[in-house]
Amino acid sequence: AQKLWGDTNGVNDTAKVTGDVNLTIGGTAVIEGSVYGGGKGLGLGEAINYNDVQNIASVLGSVTMTIQSGTISGSVFGGGEYGSIGISSGNPYGDITMYIGRASIGGDVFAGGLGEDGRLSAYTLNRFLTIDGATIDGSVYGGSRLGDDNRSESGNISHSSHTEIRIVSVD
Repeated sequence: AQKLWGDTNGVNDTAKVTGDVNLTIGGTAVIEGSVYGGGKGLGLGEAINYNDVQNIASVLGSVTMTIQSGTISGSVFGGGEYGSIGISSGNPYGDITMYIGRASIGGDVFAGGLGEDGRLSAYTLNRFLTIDGATIDGSVYGGSRLGDDNRSESGNISHSSHTEIRIVSVD
């Protein structure tokens, strides 16, 4: 598999999770790609008939990701690829909580999503990231890679949130 998403693959639909996502990876799992706690969604350039793609494959709840062991060749995202965690038209929905144990990560680790420049990626109350024994070839970030975090549709920061990164041990 190239990528693993915590909810549905948002291609050509409006798949939303109206609840929590729990994703666990362990044992000798080998993932040849990246891992996402949220949905794939669609990029702005993939819009069909100029439809708004912002809320496709969004998660309206919390994301809990536990990576106990295994090998992931790509990056790890607590949020979605393009699908957002929460939507900017209301109150934030929940938290992103990530635990990475004795896993090998070939890329970076983000407590948010991949996202796109100028587009909401994660609209959350809190983010918690714990790294305990992982080997990470890249860097560790408390936010999203490209998307805007905790911004309203008007572009203003709409609420304060808490981000906590704990590194217990690394190899």
